[in-house]
Amino acid sequence: MAKLALCIEKNYLLSNVTLETKLYKGIFTVLDSFANIKYAPSGLISRTFAEKDENYLQLIPYVALRNRQTDKYFFYTRGELGGEGRLHGKVSIGIGGHIEEEPTPFKTDHKDSFKRTHITSLEAVCLEGICRELKEELGISDEVMEKSLADRVRFAFESSKVFYSSQDEVSRVHLGIFMTLDIDPEDIVNLEEGVITKGAWHTIEEIKTLQKQGQIDLEVWTKEFISLLEKNDF
Repeated sequence: MAKLALCIEKNYLLSNVTLETKLYKGIFTVLDSFANIKYAPSGLISRTFAEKDENYLQLIPYVALRNRQTDKYFFYTRGELGGEGRLHGKVSIGIGGHIEEEPTPFKTDHKDSFKRTHITSLEAVCLEGICRELKEELGISDEVMEKSLADRVRFAFESSKVFYSSQDEVSRVHLGIFMTLDIDPEDIVNLEEGVITKGAWHTIEEIKTLQKQGQIDLEVWTKEFISLLEKNDF
């Protein structure tokens, strides 16, 4: 069975941008609040098709984890079992992946943590996707998620931004949902084997130094996210 991905049309994004767009050296980027696309028509599309058609953008939660005690961020190297082969070996700040469920008006009926707020079905399915990825990729337990983390995810999501870039072939068919989540490192108990490798906590300055020294190769979105963090956008 073909893998599916939740997508919106790129034209919808470009027609509803209110925050920032820029063209620099031929690279077009968009940064905006998720709130401005929360009513976007969306649907599941074959990932094979979506990878080839730049009219559709696959939604990708991209969560930066911040240590609540030290203010350091979790960085990792993408392993060979990750779904996007073009990013294998790259160092990333983002936890998350494709959303494979279609929004329905009834999603919030099944998630007590989310139904207290008035949110759209697209927001709800994105929140559920984020929580699922955190559990799958980091081994966060259902107990921790339900007891404390779900509310923090929801709070962080309210400040999330969508990011699009024409910089490379991966970026041109994906739309990042950038957000920062404060977390207790001890809640991370089991990194997804072959997907999340060489995980470590670093300050932004430490990771930039490693990049300058050629010890690591940061993926495009992580470079952009670091730039936003330095501007205190999260």
